[in-house]
Amino acid sequence: MESILSIGVSGAIFILIIGLLVLIHEFGHFVAAKRAGIVVQEFAIGFGPSLFSFFRNGTVYSIKLLPLGGYVKMLGDQDASSFTRFSASKYSDADKQFAQKLLKKAKLDPSKSEFHEIELFVAKQQEALDKEEFEKLYNWYTKDFIPNHPGNYDKKTLIQRASVIVAGVVMNIILAIVLFYVLFAINGFSVDLVRLGNPSFVGAKTSTVPILYDYYADNSLSGSIVIDAEGFRNVSTEDFARILDEKVNEQINLRLFTPQGYKEVSIVLNGDGYRSNFDADLVNRVRIVGVSEEGTAANAGLDNGDIILNFADQEIASLDDLLMLLRENRGTAVDMVYVDSQGNKKDISVDLPAVEDGKPILGATLSLNSRYLENLLRISYQENQLFSGFLHTYNMTAYTVTGLGTLVSQSFQEQSLAPVSEGVSSIIGVANIVNELVKVQDFTSLINLTGLVSVALAFANILPIPLFDGGNLLFLVIEGIRKRPLSAKTQERVGSVTFVLLIVFMILIMAKDLFQFDWPSRILNLFRGMIGL
Repeated sequence: MESILSIGVSGAIFILIIGLLVLIHEFGHFVAAKRAGIVVQEFAIGFGPSLFSFFRNGTVYSIKLLPLGGYVKMLGDQDASSFTRFSASKYSDADKQFAQKLLKKAKLDPSKSEFHEIELFVAKQQEALDKEEFEKLYNWYTKDFIPNHPGNYDKKTLIQRASVIVAGVVMNIILAIVLFYVLFAINGFSVDLVRLGNPSFVGAKTSTVPILYDYYADNSLSGSIVIDAEGFRNVSTEDFARILDEKVNEQINLRLFTPQGYKEVSIVLNGDGYRSNFDADLVNRVRIVGVSEEGTAANAGLDNGDIILNFADQEIASLDDLLMLLRENRGTAVDMVYVDSQGNKKDISVDLPAVEDGKPILGATLSLNSRYLENLLRISYQENQLFSGFLHTYNMTAYTVTGLGTLVSQSFQEQSLAPVSEGVSSIIGVANIVNELVKVQDFTSLINLTGLVSVALAFANILPIPLFDGGNLLFLVIEGIRKRPLSAKTQERVGSVTFVLLIVFMILIMAKDLFQFDWPSRILNLFRGMIGL
């Protein structure tokens, strides 16, 4: 059972990671805005009420209650979204004259005074003036002074505004480069990555990573990644296969990354009987990697991890062999021999449904066992150490793009949003990964995770979606083509619709992650432990 302490530590590290990513991103916007001469009214980390704030050089720096984002509020923004803006509009000469009279009396010159001096003056007048008089001052302030101020974001050139928009993305890319250099300095210029499609990596050598999906003598080691074997560091699947061939019925010294953390063990993996998924008699067999409820496989007692040896009195050496036999034997009872997840060899009879029944033949997801062993890639930059941080950042950006493209393509093929929703994680998914890495004290992987999320944040932000940096950039492109910006009302409408759609999408993904990682019951068990139930 998870403890309050472990979740507290995980939560603190998660907040630090998100805080760092947001801080770096918003700092990029902040510096670019300052360099362009834009008035920055607030630099905030988080949303909601302020926990801490201070004022310096015309800017309020604040840390908010909810540390899941941040913003830079520039002159011209009515709020943190940057979509609701102050725009020049007509107001009465009487209101203007009233405002000028008040400013002159306070010895303030709008053309020479710092913006924050005028801002503070207007704020104080809200209490000093009656409602009608303050409305006159406020009309001048919001319809004339702010829209026409030289420090207003909207008064800057297209190039200046574009530089402010992309600066956050650039800073996230720079952060990723730095983090990857740190990771490689610790980890020997190699990193492991789950295969998604058939990615190619510039300036890197790739190999598959041996995963001990099944170790029949000790299930606690099943699912372990083989890190080192017999003194070989960061061993590849090919190297591991060679070692196994040399160590028949002999103990092998391994360093594993298990579900419980790093372990050093001496075990026999190759020899008499079935010992692991690396057994020579099992490597090229068909593996069951998913079983449908109430399907043929489930009714026959088959489960994930079972490896099929013989079907319909024929040895199974490929996936095509099994698929052909399944089609040929529909509507009959077929004998089958398989190895279960405990390493036991079993014989069963499987009743295959007839074609007219309209049911899936087996009701299971199948994979060639050797192919299943290639799901984890090891990327090595040993020959390009000097440029490893840059190369890996580029490769991870390309991997993110191609990976998302693969998920979208699968969604179109299946006419379902399931591949995208299952392949995309929310902030809860990231928090769960942080929690698991903290539990096994794998802090180098936390560095890798932070770099990967920084790359993903940069990519997501540059997408041409309103409310994202890429959406703002798209509006600038439209402005450049039309020679005038879209109306404030149009931008607000687009922003409002996008906001609702994004909130709905985020809620769905977060709900998926909540139940996928079983957080409701984990939190319930935590409280039960606290009160002694």
